[in-house]
Amino acid sequence: MLGTKTFPVGAIPFKVSGGFKALASVRLSVEAGRCFVSGAFEDGAQAPTFQKSADWLARFEREELRKRTVSVDRGVAIPAMAPTSQAFRFSDVHRQRMAKKEAGRNEQHFTSVRETCGGTLRTRPALL
Repeated sequence: MLGTKTFPVGAIPFKVSGGFKALASVRLSVEAGRCFVSGAFEDGAQAPTFQKSADWLARFEREELRKRTVSVDRGVAIPAMAPTSQAFRFSDVHRQRMAKKEAGRNEQHFTSVRETCGGTLRTRPALL
């Protein structure tokens, strides 16, 4: 169950595919119309320090690091694009949600212009 007893948010069903421990925390966030759920549990493992990570990466040759590296460019029309010409696009549901938010922003703009100009404004302003 997500949320608190006072403010319940809902439940997220999932299938356990291995050993499972109770989560210490769950975070639900929405970014650009996409929902993300992340959870964390205490396993006692320590995160590597910066120096340990740098030492581990220093073991590899430059060409090996280039082979292992994946770069992704974030964009506007295409949310993410990999150098292998693989595009990561929004789903239909996300596109509908973003269109609805854009329509709301346009309506807010129209309302603010009408309030600024007074009641004589009868047509919608041209939006750039």
